[in-house]
Amino acid sequence: MTKRALPFGNGIQKGTRKKHQPSPGGRSNSAVAYRSWLVGAVKLPSPSSSEHEAELIIWMSKEGFVLNAEPCEQLNAESLIQSFEKAVAEPQAGKPGFPDSIRTSSATLAEWLREHLEDRVQVVVAETPELDGVAQTLKSFGSVPREQQGRPTYFSPGVEEQQASSFFASAASLYRAQPWRIVKSDTDVIGVRIPSLHIENAAAIIIGQNGQCYGILVFANYERFVSYVTLAKAHSNGVESRASVDFLSLNYERAQDLDPALRAEVKRYAWPIAGPMAYPWPIAVGENWSTRAVSLDELTLLAAFADALPRFLTETRYFQNSSVTRASFKQSYRIAFAGHPLDIELEFPHSAETSDDAA
Repeated sequence: MTKRALPFGNGIQKGTRKKHQPSPGGRSNSAVAYRSWLVGAVKLPSPSSSEHEAELIIWMSKEGFVLNAEPCEQLNAESLIQSFEKAVAEPQAGKPGFPDSIRTSSATLAEWLREHLEDRVQVVVAETPELDGVAQTLKSFGSVPREQQGRPTYFSPGVEEQQASSFFASAASLYRAQPWRIVKSDTDVIGVRIPSLHIENAAAIIIGQNGQCYGILVFANYERFVSYVTLAKAHSNGVESRASVDFLSLNYERAQDLDPALRAEVKRYAWPIAGPMAYPWPIAVGENWSTRAVSLDELTLLAAFADALPRFLTETRYFQNSSVTRASFKQSYRIAFAGHPLDIELEFPHSAETSDDAA
């Protein structure tokens, strides 16, 4: 299974919205050692011909970051401890080190951990609602049965080589521009209009200010973004929320974390990559964190935004001024996608933002 960081930004996870300031901790968060952990295991879908169900062991920090997600053929004390040691040595977030405490809803997992750790780490048996949404997301992102999903590919329905190549070129340019270094908060929302795609006032954010999970998220409108924030805050606080998610994501993956079939596809077509940490992965996320491949129009939207955003941010003086004053800054661009012209308009802050949002 491919491990992917959840598309939650640092500022959103912490429930903050600081005007004129970076998200708490900024890029230095990559050096944080998260001291309170959660662990759980969920069954993974398996081919109908198989009588055995593999399981996914998930380690997460109390702050909401996935530290390790390790599939195992058989859940036992040995596989649990192996996954724990990997989370300690090479966490996906924060720096290596032991936690002070571990919470799990499974008495069996707790017993195995106590036998191994003795009194070095406090192990508590209690509910872990924070893991529910994470488990569903990770299962959806990397564990769909092969007979349903087929071999992973960038060629979703309607997408041909020319469109995929154009998407990769835009994604590479965006990564090189490092927008997460310019846009100081993952709650700074940019308005997006693309008349030819009937995109009237989409809402886009840049994630990666905390030094992990780089990319962009695009919502159909500002209201969908607000729902996402509500759910993300609830997620980080371990409470239930009726808010739903619905967005497009362009996430950058490390080469070693990408399915070999996808890496082979990139090599076969010589698509441009900004570096070994910058393999773009487009995905659509919906109700209950279900995921699916993007449509051609959705891929076009992601590519168009990725193409126009670096130009928009080169107007740094205007953008930074808007970050402080919240005065509207708007620019229109004509880009080329798969050899065809496309007009796109970006606006910051988003026109639907209120004074309360900016506070």
